[in-house]
Amino acid sequence: MRYKYKQDPFAFLVLWVLFFSAVFLVFAFRGVIAATFVKKIDIDRSISQVESTEKFKETVPVDDNSEVTFSGDTYTVEGGDTLYGIGLKLDLDYKEIAELNSIDPPYSLSVGQELKLP
Repeated sequence: MRYKYKQDPFAFLVLWVLFFSAVFLVFAFRGVIAATFVKKIDIDRSISQVESTEKFKETVPVDDNSEVTFSGDTYTVEGGDTLYGIGLKLDLDYKEIAELNSIDPPYSLSVGQELKLP
């Protein structure tokens, strides 16, 4: 077989080009390939975990001379929750939630903790 490629170096070059083209295509379309084989995740953006309390206004001063207003809603932290995840789930800014609840970085939460929501 080596003798054949010594006689025809162009065939050897074509094989390498085909090999590297296949590798390039796999890397170029790895997102499409992964999307076909990975289970889709359905994110439920409902606010079922938000408990309504009496609606009242409480203002908390913030460092940048603005105020975050407490809407009266609370959220109970569950296992695996992060401040950022809660913000995404409820369509709120996690930094505002942290400021309202006086939580400093690294934003540690405990299960069962009641968070005020802006």
